[in-house]
Amino acid sequence: MNCPKCLNSLSPFNFESDLFFDRCDFCKGMWLEKGELAKTMGEKEDFPEPERAKSGPKSSQKCPKCLNVNMIEVALSPKGKLILDTCPQCSGVWLDSKELVKIQKVLRDIRIETKKKKIGSL
Repeated sequence: MNCPKCLNSLSPFNFESDLFFDRCDFCKGMWLEKGELAKTMGEKEDFPEPERAKSGPKSSQKCPKCLNVNMIEVALSPKGKLILDTCPQCSGVWLDSKELVKIQKVLRDIRIETKKKKIGSL
């Protein structure tokens, strides 16, 4: 597979002992197969939700796995501050360099807001 950003070849990257992603050694972007992002973040369900990944603005980037399929831009955070490129066909996700850290922060903020709402409704 090749990087959708800079077209260099992707290499296996050991993220954690049981997680291997494909990563571009040049731009440090990563390709995650369906379900791998959720597993990485400790979530039970895949995200972005597969139905959201099928519609939305088309990315200029092609899926590295499906080749001729344009990825879809999906806003993960409120107000669209974090946009993920997802494949509408295979549900894989392309992460630009350092987006994994940004996703962790967004998920932490969402969990905090959810807890506040639960406490506030008691």
